[in-house]
Amino acid sequence: MRSLFLKQQILISLLLFAAVAYLPSNHSRQDSAPVAISHGCSLASH
Repeated sequence: MRSLFLKQQILISLLLFAAVAYLPSNHSRQDSAPVAISHGCSLASH
């Protein structure tokens, strides 16, 4: 049960990273990548 939850968290953070990194925006990918990483880390820490 716990491993399934962990896999879901990893998948969510990966999707978040991909969305923020590749979404067309005014920021460059280098600017948005750390934001995605911080979001993923905050999700994983909860």
